[in-house]
Amino acid sequence: ADETPKKSKPKFTISKETTYITGPLDNTTGAQVAQASDVVFRWLLRRFLNVIPDVDRFNWSNYVAEGFNVDFTDLSLNTLILAGGAVVLQLLVSATAAFALSKLRPAGKGVIQFIFFSTLMVPPVVYLIPQFVNISSLPLIHLSLINNWAGVWLPEAASALP
Repeated sequence: ADETPKKSKPKFTISKETTYITGPLDNTTGAQVAQASDVVFRWLLRRFLNVIPDVDRFNWSNYVAEGFNVDFTDLSLNTLILAGGAVVLQLLVSATAAFALSKLRPAGKGVIQFIFFSTLMVPPVVYLIPQFVNISSLPLIHLSLINNWAGVWLPEAASALP
């Protein structure tokens, strides 16, 4: 008689009960692991890189004193202008492109959408140097937008990423 081979039992079973994998760190809490890894990280930096001194030698009052010397109103206004201008221009460009591609049905719509969506796959870091070259001397008109609001806004408006 033919005997069918027995199936081996899986190592882990899925059931309604919670299953824990046992090991050497069973009774260790997350805080203990974090503290131990912090100690090891500080020791590595101190020993091999000699960058972080002992915690006792830090003078935390320097951070507090320098924090009061920073003018946060100028920084906040600068951030609002940069982010607000980029958002407004990008919404303008994206909304008109979305309307044109969805309602007007232009010829080559599939190719245009493919090019648009393929730019989403390129990491933004790759664009940094070409954008700087373009902003430092705009093609055709040779105008520099360095140290100008438009130098930040225009690349953001042309980007497909929100």
